[in-house]
Amino acid sequence: MKISFIFFLFVFLSLSSLYSQLQLEWERRYNNPINGEDDAFSIDIDNVGNSYVTGRSYNGNNYDITTIKYDNSGNLIWSKNYSGNTNLDDYPVKIMCDKYGNAVVSGISNYSNLFELILLKYSNSGVQLWAKRFFGIPGRSFSDISMAMDTSSNTYILGKSNEVGNGCFLIVKFASNGDTLWTRRFIDTSQTYANPQKLILDSLGNLYVTGTNNSLFVIIKYDSSGQMIWVTRKSNRVPNDMCIDQAGNIIVTGDTYRSGSTDFWTAKYSKVGNFIWEKFFNIMNETAYSVNVDGSGNSYVTGYSYYYGDLVTIKYDSSGSQKWSNSIMGNFNGSNIKTLLDKDNNTLVMANYFVNWVRRVIILKKYTEAGDSLFYYQYQSPSNMEDAAYDMKLGNNNEIYITGKSMASISHFDYITLKFSQPIGIDPVSSEIPSQFSLSQNYPNPFNPATKIKFAIPAGYASQTILSVYDILGRQVAVLVNEQLKPGTYEVDWYASVYPSGVYFYKINLGSFFEIKRMVLLK
Repeated sequence: MKISFIFFLFVFLSLSSLYSQLQLEWERRYNNPINGEDDAFSIDIDNVGNSYVTGRSYNGNNYDITTIKYDNSGNLIWSKNYSGNTNLDDYPVKIMCDKYGNAVVSGISNYSNLFELILLKYSNSGVQLWAKRFFGIPGRSFSDISMAMDTSSNTYILGKSNEVGNGCFLIVKFASNGDTLWTRRFIDTSQTYANPQKLILDSLGNLYVTGTNNSLFVIIKYDSSGQMIWVTRKSNRVPNDMCIDQAGNIIVTGDTYRSGSTDFWTAKYSKVGNFIWEKFFNIMNETAYSVNVDGSGNSYVTGYSYYYGDLVTIKYDSSGSQKWSNSIMGNFNGSNIKTLLDKDNNTLVMANYFVNWVRRVIILKKYTEAGDSLFYYQYQSPSNMEDAAYDMKLGNNNEIYITGKSMASISHFDYITLKFSQPIGIDPVSSEIPSQFSLSQNYPNPFNPATKIKFAIPAGYASQTILSVYDILGRQVAVLVNEQLKPGTYEVDWYASVYPSGVYFYKINLGSFFEIKRMVLLK
């Protein structure tokens, strides 16, 4: 989608004033031979633009791990299936590729109704190099995986092992050939339960682990040989994500319970484990799920309010001062919220949105470093059934890759993998501010595969603008604009390559003003 804003002549054309155009490059689906349930959970991109997707696939009796590789153009390179030793359920959690194009998949495998870690490695050509299964202690289950990989292709796994009481943190380091290099367990005194959440590495190969132990939030630092360096704790905090800035400081986000409701909670710790600051954000019952940090130490946090269903993104500077916050109103689902920073420190947010609380669609929202909106994109598959995204990655040229699941029929889901490109452009074609609302006829019309829609907001109005597309049955298939816009004239590009030929309607809502027009997609 491209939005072109025509404003006063004295607006200088700079990078900060450009609006991004989001274009769907390709869409790929995977459906197993028996039309069973297929759910893609994780995606990674190698240094030449190949994408690697892993998920679970139902074989008629249980779930297997199915891993797929696509080239930069979306062509299928290989597809591999893994069924565990006992032919019970196998679930992948994460996929990562190394600098050689090998792919490592971590997951959980059912062995005699106890779950153990499974780690798979595939070569660049799809040959399974090895499969490693790991029990913390025989007869005890393993769960809750987070994975990281260092520059030597060593793999680090964080999980929960039910070895004592209600479990402990278990960290395992595997060599590139699959050998176990070391294991570490973290058990607090008088522990009643453990909930490990995230493992990350710094540039020196040190590990940072976070989660909850009893009612305490913890961060633990280990060196690359598994030696514990320090541990810090704080009560009544629940972490969901963690990252490291260039100075080695740790930023963690999640939630805390205060004054009768749950609030966003974001905190910063030094590389030696000292507390620096913490910040809270409250609307009504919020949880933060994702945090990123830029080269200047600014933190970008995204989560949602499970009371209102709104999606919220906040920016803090390196000292913890809030610089801006933006919300998208709607029925969002809290799980699987992902945020990434691109090369220009724009914030890209992925989430799943419930339409009438019945079916989900995938949304992408992009903000500038200053918090201005660049685009709002809604993906709805041609079937107009449910779509859900689970993971997102950026390519070398800011391409956006998303994977998840899409309902192909009432009986099953398919893997869905999407690639978007983001060229940049602006077309100042007028210096005047409109005197009245208007919605122009799209052009060209009929069109294939893209068309332009122009609309105008008059002086004195600044309201939430929603521009939606509907099919002939009245079903909403796309939301092209959903944001606060200033007075001016705008152009929006709708790329309809994934939609069937037919009659479509586009509707604009600007406060009390609305208008509907008809257009024809002819392939």
